[in-house]
Amino acid sequence: MKNPTVKITPYIRPPLTDPNMALVDLGAGHFRARLRIDLKIRGKAHVLDQDLVRYADFHRTPDAPPFWLALTRPGELVVVTDDTEWVVPETASGDMGLGQLQKRPRTTASARGPGSEYFERTLFHEPYDKVFADRYLSIDYLKNLELQRYVEGPWYDNTSAWVVVGSGLAIAAGGLGMQLRALDLEEKTHGTPWADERRRINSELGTFETGSLVLYGLGGAAVLSGILMFALDQPLGIETWRPPLAVDLSTHSIQLRTDW
Repeated sequence: MKNPTVKITPYIRPPLTDPNMALVDLGAGHFRARLRIDLKIRGKAHVLDQDLVRYADFHRTPDAPPFWLALTRPGELVVVTDDTEWVVPETASGDMGLGQLQKRPRTTASARGPGSEYFERTLFHEPYDKVFADRYLSIDYLKNLELQRYVEGPWYDNTSAWVVVGSGLAIAAGGLGMQLRALDLEEKTHGTPWADERRRINSELGTFETGSLVLYGLGGAAVLSGILMFALDQPLGIETWRPPLAVDLSTHSIQLRTDW
């Protein structure tokens, strides 16, 4: 893993037939250095590299014997506990104990800091030359900057609600027309002496009365929906503002223009 900000946590366990078997022979290994973790450290501790990436985590109980920690990563390392830290210098090699290292109170991450070298190596590794500047300056964002915001309009400035209300009133007007036609037919039934004619007129009268009731119901529902749209559907308008400033950037100068 070449990315210095990524830490891989392996889960390696000895076989169940020999749970105390050593997984790594530190004596036969070739490391940059080995650090003796002795009785000076109790409880949780970890090791940080110069990029503030944890190199190792361990928890030494009070009755645990001292052990060796192999240091394979180059650069300066810091052994950190709750209130103390030991600095392993970049030039450290061979076997060493905590008594040979610089001891100091635990510092905050901002005070310890990775420094500018970390950012130069990770964030600013791409050179920002003239080609990059020309590509960035070709964007016309700074030259045509506009600010837009949504503005609440008055309740009556709602076209959809007016359409729904108008449709409801038109349907209700149709229902009123059918009711007037039904009243007209009702008058005709009283002046007709023929039974067959009265049955025909009464059948037609019932059709118009039923139709008027249906249209009244549909129109009323549409008008009620329009009223709810006026109350709940807040109309929004877009307000555009162009700042009276413009910034012209080039590879040699920066110009600030304004309108008076």
